[in-house]
Amino acid sequence: MSKIKDYALLALGAAALSAGSAAVGYLSNKLVKRFVVKENKPKALGTFAIWGQPDSGKTTFIGLLMGRDNSSKKEQTLSKDVKGRVLLTGFFDDDFEIQELVDMPGTKDRLNDWLGLVERSDHVFYMINLKRISEKEYLRKVKLDIEKTSKSRSVSNSKIRRKINVVGTHLDQSKWKELDDSHNILQQDESLREVMELMGDARGYFYPANLLDKSSSTRLIKCVVNDCIN
Repeated sequence: MSKIKDYALLALGAAALSAGSAAVGYLSNKLVKRFVVKENKPKALGTFAIWGQPDSGKTTFIGLLMGRDNSSKKEQTLSKDVKGRVLLTGFFDDDFEIQELVDMPGTKDRLNDWLGLVERSDHVFYMINLKRISEKEYLRKVKLDIEKTSKSRSVSNSKIRRKINVVGTHLDQSKWKELDDSHNILQQDESLREVMELMGDARGYFYPANLLDKSSSTRLIKCVVNDCIN
């Protein structure tokens, strides 16, 4: 009888050990899964503010960031459209996430909306149509936008230098169409220099690009991401 009792105790002990091992294994798997999910989490880029005069390429640029096909003709933006948590994939080994993007018309009545975005956004991008930079009226509007943008950018109490980046679009239709987007000669242009000087200490990066060219647009996105994380 005592032997039967001993065997029963041994069996119970083995079962307990087995259950314990299973529990440890379950917890281990759970921890591994949590670790993997954490490792694969996209890296945050913060919030983006993107604007410019009509036909400056805002919607196309936002489409690039969202991974949309920009080959078809774009409709003019008629209303404010807030897009949250935009995932950038395929440009780097890691994925990145923009916490907010806002697409809105580049008309004068939206200027105050834009200035509000400028004050609270992590990264600011103002779009300039390089094809039109020599037009006096267009340049006047751009300079007025930049002047007000610079003042709004300085309102922030952030300790980080608040930059204003310029994306020069329609490079292939501009007077620099023979140049590629890696040339710094564009910034020597008098009109562009006047625009950049209005930014003062908020002056950031200048990105010339042809948004409809795959190579140029891909290089633009990579440069933007690199500059945002460094």
